[in-house]
Amino acid sequence: MMFVSKDNNRYGRFFKQLKKLGSLNEQLSVINYILFSYSEDYFLSSNIPQNILKELVALSGKTPELLTLTPPSPERILEAAKEIFDFRDRQNIPNLLSSQFALNNE
Repeated sequence: MMFVSKDNNRYGRFFKQLKKLGSLNEQLSVINYILFSYSEDYFLSSNIPQNILKELVALSGKTPELLTLTPPSPERILEAAKEIFDFRDRQNIPNLLSSQFALNNE
């Protein structure tokens, strides 16, 4: 659940772009990618296969550490973040929010 001020344009633009993706599965794949690329701690089901967990661990390690001798310019930081967190890569990781990975209540 998320609360957003109507005055915050960044979230408004994000939601408009998200809705343009069309299918719910595409929208969930973007959210899944954001969750794993920007978060550090996760609680996942033990039913998730090890090979999928390895892919998600690799994605979660993308959090950038821009090390330089001099402080980088804001433009350089933005360009580095765009490269690292390109959402086109979302198709390369398993979408844990899809019905394929739904947990059964057995």
